[in-house]
Amino acid sequence: MSAQTELECLMTTATTRSPEETAELHRLFDLGMRKVRFWQENYERFLPEYDGQFVACDIDSGKVVGSDSSLFALIDALDDRKIDRDHVATEYISANPPGCFH
Repeated sequence: MSAQTELECLMTTATTRSPEETAELHRLFDLGMRKVRFWQENYERFLPEYDGQFVACDIDSGKVVGSDSSLFALIDALDDRKIDRDHVATEYISANPPGCFH
């Protein structure tokens, strides 16, 4: 069973959760899948300019909202600018990613 199937199974069989909690789980799952799809579709176009950096992009517009070689510095910068991280996909861009990525 894939991780996605396991998570979907957990989400649909969670009988102890309130309808509000279940709705929030579904929202977060869908948001996470949007972020995964964003990077699957766009990773290559960021390589030339952002190799070796963490990049944060607005998942609706596709625009870069921040980048830094430090993830912590990037998150701090996003928080300082009060950017809603629910709508931002963050990824480490590398021409030589570890074997388990891309």
